[in-house]
Amino acid sequence: MPRWVPSSAARLLAILACCYTTLSRGHASEPPSAAWFPTNTLIWTLLAPPATWQAAQTQTSLGALWSDPAMRPFREDSLKRLHADFLSPLETQSGLRLSNLWSAVTGPSLFALTAIQKAGSKSTATAWIGLLEGVELAREFTNALSRLEASGSKPARGSIGKNPSYAFERVLTDSEDKPARQELVHVVSAPPFLLLGESREGLEEILKRKESPVAGALPSLPEFRLAAPDVLNNGLASVWFNGPWAVKLLKEELREQNPSGLLGSAGQRFIGALGFDVLRAVSLKLQSFSNRLSAEWTAWVPSTQRTGLFRVLTPDPWDAAIPAFVPSQAHHATRLRLDGAKVGSELERVLSSVSPEMSSVLKLVLDTLGKDLNPPVDFRRQVLERLGNDWTVYRSEPVAAINSMTRDAVSVVVLGAEHPKNMMAGVRALFSIAPNAGDDKALRQIELEGHDVLRYQPISFASNLDDKPPQPVFFAALTNAFVIAQGEAAMIHHLRNRQTNAPGLAALPGAIQALEFAGGSAGGLASIHQLHLELREPWETARLSPRRDQDPASSASAGETDILSSMGLDTSLLPPFNAIARHFYFSATAGASLPEGLRWRWVWLNPPAAARP
Repeated sequence: MPRWVPSSAARLLAILACCYTTLSRGHASEPPSAAWFPTNTLIWTLLAPPATWQAAQTQTSLGALWSDPAMRPFREDSLKRLHADFLSPLETQSGLRLSNLWSAVTGPSLFALTAIQKAGSKSTATAWIGLLEGVELAREFTNALSRLEASGSKPARGSIGKNPSYAFERVLTDSEDKPARQELVHVVSAPPFLLLGESREGLEEILKRKESPVAGALPSLPEFRLAAPDVLNNGLASVWFNGPWAVKLLKEELREQNPSGLLGSAGQRFIGALGFDVLRAVSLKLQSFSNRLSAEWTAWVPSTQRTGLFRVLTPDPWDAAIPAFVPSQAHHATRLRLDGAKVGSELERVLSSVSPEMSSVLKLVLDTLGKDLNPPVDFRRQVLERLGNDWTVYRSEPVAAINSMTRDAVSVVVLGAEHPKNMMAGVRALFSIAPNAGDDKALRQIELEGHDVLRYQPISFASNLDDKPPQPVFFAALTNAFVIAQGEAAMIHHLRNRQTNAPGLAALPGAIQALEFAGGSAGGLASIHQLHLELREPWETARLSPRRDQDPASSASAGETDILSSMGLDTSLLPPFNAIARHFYFSATAGASLPEGLRWRWVWLNPPAAARP
């Protein structure tokens, strides 16, 4: 993680996320303003008043899941661990009682990461600042000082501006292989606000701007004004990310740490080649409604200036409705309208900008690949330049008739192609340079459901003889479509489903509603997730997996797919998925290219009222 994203800031935001259930209702008397922050602000975050978070918890299915009686063992154990491992040490060091602190908050809260120029140095550091609002916060400030002094601590009393303050040392441990470090945190009482931060100078500037307008305020920044309608909203939270400052600091860090290596000059060229030099801002807003949660991301990059990654991510403005061949039992499906040839040429350009030598080698391989076959294949012309602009990926439950072939959900990729047989020729060309190209059985043509299909068996690199070999990959050229499926069951499932007229995933009421709230499919990107099917496997895997602190080797061998266990939580206390499945319904994502940027909206839809407890 770059040093300009301090772990202390992440921890402070984590407190808010974990403790919002303790917040009380209230109203702001003097809303905090973006004008209190300077233009060198890197990240600016606005959190809604506690009452808004409390209401969101009671009306969303995620809140209902957390409050479900079946979750009680896991919930109580997790909160106990959170308090013991993180909150209690923080309270001891700061003197603040977080339950008292949050119950005193009555208005919106602001958190920011600002750039600080080090004295006598050309490098730039960052410092986080938090601002809470509530008339009772002044009392908690006084009580915190009393607690610290009663415990024998000697907080550094003082003042910042005209406001009383104290400082305490926060001990931080980023990882086991790095020594603990100390962070000096300042706490300032400026009724009705309480300010916290690691930079005295930064806090002084905030208080100065609060008292009277000063030039160079954040709202004067064009990059902030661009996203202001999104970040200055009445949702649960909003985040603004300063693109130019982030790129500047990242390049500065690469230059300092590795001036001559890959992460030095080449790394800086790589950042430019990916298109980040024209990134103006990134914004996020999180909103809660009576029947859904919604998150919206925007990368503010003008359409006329997009290169590299942002050009690759720009969907073409064609309809991306989930096709009818995606079955109703699909876990999830995504359709993207993106010109494959354009993506390929842009990636080649990026590589050429970063490493001309590697680009020359790749060009030679692509230009000659397949030309020595009989009949010869021009891989670049027949495949890369005809990839089409219609990509569909889905994962589905296997049908009962072929369930014996696999117990897992099956994955399929479908590429809309005017010349699908060219794709089949491309497969043969790629196989000619595969590690097992000399094995006649590795790639062979078979017949499935009346279609000629190529079956490729990847080489196994497993060291344990008990490990299963990788599933074969199947390729089929259909009418205006090229299909890739992992496993025979997946291909059979897809070919059979194309022959039926049964309603598919996109026809389910929940899928229709979720995608509509996400913005529809007209922007070129649409994704639907059937959560009560998709989350069953990872939930049960987490529940049945051994804890890392009890059996580290077993967790590592499982690939550490269990995120909750990796956080030190006891996932064995999770209830069986069937006990809480009613809280999961549909989610959807839609994306579109706008003249001023790329936008994605995600929706988590509550189950119908009849299905909720």
